[in-house]
Amino acid sequence: LSRQQLEYKSAKGTGGCEATLLSFRAEGEEDGGDISVWLVPSDDEDPPPPLLLHWSIGIEKQTDWSAPPEVCVRDGSTRSGSAVQTPLVAGEGGRFETKIPMGGAGGQVQAKAINAVIRDVQNDKWYKTSGANADFHVPLVHDPQAAARDFAADVDSAALGAYDMYEFEGRGALSLCERYAKARTMLLGAPGWEDGGADRLNALFVWMRFSQTRQLSWQRRHNTRPMFLSEATEALSKAIVHRWKRSGGSEREMMRMILSAVPRGSSGADGQAIRDEILVIMRKFEIKKRKGTFMEEWHQKLHNNSTPDDITICEAYLRFLESNGDKGVFYGYLESKGITKKRLQTYERPILQEPVFFPSVKNGLINELSHYLQTLKRVHSGADLFRTVDYVRGYAGDGLLSSLNAVLANLENTFHLLPLLNTIAQARQELGKRIEHEGDDNKVRDLLYLDLALEGQARLSVERGMEWIEHDPAAWLLLSAENYLYTVRHGSGGGAGDYQA
Repeated sequence: LSRQQLEYKSAKGTGGCEATLLSFRAEGEEDGGDISVWLVPSDDEDPPPPLLLHWSIGIEKQTDWSAPPEVCVRDGSTRSGSAVQTPLVAGEGGRFETKIPMGGAGGQVQAKAINAVIRDVQNDKWYKTSGANADFHVPLVHDPQAAARDFAADVDSAALGAYDMYEFEGRGALSLCERYAKARTMLLGAPGWEDGGADRLNALFVWMRFSQTRQLSWQRRHNTRPMFLSEATEALSKAIVHRWKRSGGSEREMMRMILSAVPRGSSGADGQAIRDEILVIMRKFEIKKRKGTFMEEWHQKLHNNSTPDDITICEAYLRFLESNGDKGVFYGYLESKGITKKRLQTYERPILQEPVFFPSVKNGLINELSHYLQTLKRVHSGADLFRTVDYVRGYAGDGLLSSLNAVLANLENTFHLLPLLNTIAQARQELGKRIEHEGDDNKVRDLLYLDLALEGQARLSVERGMEWIEHDPAAWLLLSAENYLYTVRHGSGGGAGDYQA
């Protein structure tokens, strides 16, 4: 313990009873000496009964219960097997405390941890941590791997998830690729919803959502080849869908929510294509790789730190070319998607220069970059409607495909949004039946991303149609409710055939 304070907020007792303690604390100093342990009783009217600290030390492993040497045993303590029972004495502020000597004339005791439980002698009850009904644990040495394992045993699921995330985000260098790999590891290790995993899965969703909305850095002092990011993203999305397929109820709903915050990913070949194809375009149109030009700076970012922002940058540059070099169009589109000029300039591979218009190769460059945009979307996008429709065309079936074509046909009708909302509801009803009967996880993944895309389009249609709702409020309410019901049913496990809206 290195000048740190460790605190557990509550405890559970035998027979499912709650502890009469609000906290268990331990504090030590860098140079060894005593470890102070105290308990803070709750504000009950009756005083707590006499309590004992039933403790031992970890020597080979932090979680061991090894017999402490005599130098550690205070007067008034008794031995009980390999453990020691030390009375907790009433101290200031109503707290109960004791000290465990960890050093003496023979030097510092070589222990890795103190492990303890609390004994209520009067009522014959034992108290452990509230999170996992595990021992109270006080580490005495810095062992990151052991600390992570022991922390998992000592705290509840939500705290464990938060600890892993804080530890990762606090690193000096990180990347989106590593974040997705870490999230997948956490997902695979999370217990089921009914087995204490609910809070950890909730925390995982919040983490991925913060990442998706750029509240967390996508890269920091770290370069990542696009092919590795593509593979890590695909592995995470597949793990989410695998768990969605084999769960139900609230856990399945949470899996769908996590999937909504994660791109689909693709093969490593698609990731490598991000690097290769931009070079082909620059060579084809003789756009020199000179330092200090927009294309060269963007090319460097694509090679070393490609992220979902590159989809928006490519779309903005295409609009810039189509407007014959209007920089206002370029920056306006970026800002509409949440990317400011300052953000461009603060990437690990910054884009400092303004875009350049090439009138002689305008049409060819637009054509090539449009194809390149699809490569970026294969790696970085998730619920893109056009792309997800393309993914399922080969196996969707006539009924679903007909409904999807109707949705796409109505997308351009911005003044009559009720037909679009209606076709989306019809497509989602067909889609729900298809998802529930699909056994191939890869196809289920594409179908779920399609449903997320349709859900997003339905929400957008309602937002755009607010000024027309008063003309037919019943129809708007019915179709909005129907789409909401499909979201609930597709998330929690009910099939579309379970009801008719």
